[in-house]
Amino acid sequence: MGRVADTSGQLLPGLSDASGAIGILPQPQTKGAKNVATTTSSSGNTGSTGAGATNTGGGSSGGFSAGGQFGATVNPVPDINTFLSGDPTYQQQLAALNRALADYRAQMQQSENQYNVDYAGHVHDLGVQRQQGSTDLGNDYASRGLYESGLQVQALGDLLDQFARRQADLDTAKSNFMANTARDYSNFQQEQNLSSQKAKQDALDRRAAQFGV
Repeated sequence: MGRVADTSGQLLPGLSDASGAIGILPQPQTKGAKNVATTTSSSGNTGSTGAGATNTGGGSSGGFSAGGQFGATVNPVPDINTFLSGDPTYQQQLAALNRALADYRAQMQQSENQYNVDYAGHVHDLGVQRQQGSTDLGNDYASRGLYESGLQVQALGDLLDQFARRQADLDTAKSNFMANTARDYSNFQQEQNLSSQKAKQDALDRRAAQFGV
């Protein structure tokens, strides 16, 4: 009986083929190796079983649309109040307008307070002058022996009328100052409102351009 060689080239006793030729044992398969079978169609295409076969292999992305493009994520359109509250440009403009209005109001109140202080001082001085003028007038007529005479009464009436007109002038000036201040503030407030409305419209235009609404 012939011998067969093992994988190291040594002959093993008792194994031979029908012709008596020495056979070589098959090489053991390496651990982990894979046999890859490739099926070829009559057209030569690998991995298909016919001309109309569809490649069902993995790797296709579920994010592609039918046209081969990734589907775009559409953000919901925020309502007007939500957009305005989150628009930094509009919020900065609005804050600047409100700050300017508050500063103007503070300056106006400061001017009014200062005017009231000055007005009170003028009224006080006028009262002192009136009292002193009345006293001086009485002394003058007394020195001439005309104290409480008709001439003194008439002169005193004229003096008091003068002080009354001066007081009226002070009151008129104060009233005009307060009215002008209030008018100027109202005009400034209207300008700020117009600027605020324009800033809001600009923000809404940005919203329309961004979301196509």
